[in-house]
Amino acid sequence: MKIAPHKESRSKTTALGKRICFFLLCMLLLTSCLKSGCDIDVPQTPYQEEMNKERLLRSQIQKPDAAVPISKEKKARTVTVPMKRDPRHLNPALKIGTWGYRISMHNIFESLVKRDPKTGKIIPGLAGSWTISPDAKTYTFTLRPGVNWHDGKPFSAQDVRYSLSRVTDPRTPLGQFKEDFRPYYKRVDVVGPLEIRLVLGTANAFLLDHLVEYPMVPQHIFSRGMYPGSRGSQHPIGTGPFRFESRKKGSEIVLASNQNYWGTVPHIQVLRFRLVEDWGKALTDLKRGELDVLPQMIRQHYPEQITKRVKQNFNEVRFAAPGFSYILWNTRHGMLRDFRVRRAFTMLTDRERLVKEVHNGLARVIAGPFWRPSGLGDPKLKPWPYDPIEARNLLDKAGWRDRDGDKIRDKDEEPMRIVLMQPVGADVLKDELKILSAEFAKSGIELVSVPTDWPMMQRRLRSGRFMAAALKWEGRPAEDFSPLFHSTGKQNFGVIANLMLDRYLIRLRVTRKRSERQPRSAQIEQILHSYQPATFLHAPVSVALVHKRLSNVVLGPDWFNFAGIKVKVETE
Repeated sequence: MKIAPHKESRSKTTALGKRICFFLLCMLLLTSCLKSGCDIDVPQTPYQEEMNKERLLRSQIQKPDAAVPISKEKKARTVTVPMKRDPRHLNPALKIGTWGYRISMHNIFESLVKRDPKTGKIIPGLAGSWTISPDAKTYTFTLRPGVNWHDGKPFSAQDVRYSLSRVTDPRTPLGQFKEDFRPYYKRVDVVGPLEIRLVLGTANAFLLDHLVEYPMVPQHIFSRGMYPGSRGSQHPIGTGPFRFESRKKGSEIVLASNQNYWGTVPHIQVLRFRLVEDWGKALTDLKRGELDVLPQMIRQHYPEQITKRVKQNFNEVRFAAPGFSYILWNTRHGMLRDFRVRRAFTMLTDRERLVKEVHNGLARVIAGPFWRPSGLGDPKLKPWPYDPIEARNLLDKAGWRDRDGDKIRDKDEEPMRIVLMQPVGADVLKDELKILSAEFAKSGIELVSVPTDWPMMQRRLRSGRFMAAALKWEGRPAEDFSPLFHSTGKQNFGVIANLMLDRYLIRLRVTRKRSERQPRSAQIEQILHSYQPATFLHAPVSVALVHKRLSNVVLGPDWFNFAGIKVKVETE
């Protein structure tokens, strides 16, 4: 007997079969679409839509320059320079090391005025022109039109106001220039979109020379504060001929030419600074062709390493830099109050020998502090000659003789013994003092040098608890020496007090016309020459090696003018 199914159960079975068939058909279609693609519009979930938008945005982002092949011309117009230290940051408005300043200032950042790299004279920078009030207290600057920051924002008077007003902000760790600028600064007024007025509390005709080292920074970048770790200090944005491109910590810093520069666009397309802490290795890398420039030869390598092969591929570029090394005498000390004694010590110093034997010619003898190419000082003034006989006569006349036969001069039972402070680690100075000690001993003077760490040396200088100190001054082409030699100067550690000297220093500070500066600076130098509160030893001479494919290379007061260098390219 056959059992027939229930009618309702049969309908449920038919419906289930239809569903199974529909599911199998969908799976077949999906498999076919996955293999060959199909035009079925399947609705996306919200998550899928967001993922697709993200993929689209990523596809539109330009790949890094490193992935783009460098053209032969761009590679040929790449110049590689060694740097001895890896800078902490690249903002020259803040406290910064030598190499950070060299790389960033005048390359990435600019100032209102700048110096002609060949003559050292002040020429227009971001300010196209300026006027100075008769009392040298008000400077009005007219800014160049059409200058943009590297991010495309326009450079304006508001940026200048922000940059200059930072000098009064105690929270901003400004660079060394603040000591030159802050004592005179009163306020800065925005006269118009491209005009500002800088008002000083005290007259200072050297302000333009100081402003060369004062960078203009973008207000819109530093509106939340300026400090070494800020984005604008690590990835700088300036107005200069080169823009910041990339950096590898502990390795290199790369700048690229600013194609939208307001001035002449640099011929160098890529300026690469590579970290080479050992200057001996830098010289080796230069010879191998890995570097294009060796910024400065050191005395251990010069001139022996200038071989015929080096001369075939590289040119020497020389620069007699401003600044000087000197021995400061404490004029409050009983022995050193007599100018005849100080002059005798200068005449016992064989400076020509120091330049030749210790510096290997990388220095020059000077008569005074002023940098001659600036047109300041007395060009006819000659250094006191090395003359031991005349020096001994001066000491005899001052009452210093060897009375007890111990080969040391004495006066009132006080032996002629000089204790001279020198900075710790100054090897060049150490070699110089060996020669000086031997020369002084021949004339009955005991010269004892005491290596002193710089913090201790500064404390002793400020308190006056020293007899003599070996120091160095790194200056500008046109310098106001009031801090060093005026009776109220902050760095007048030797207590130099001369009314005529004070008068001429003040007059020089308020002299607007550069033509009138020369006679007044000459009078200052003549007084120092006669008074001898310090023995001026020598000034530095820099010798750089530059590959012959580079031309128009100028090494000046503000280091290399990379923006003006021409590169010989074979394809041209």
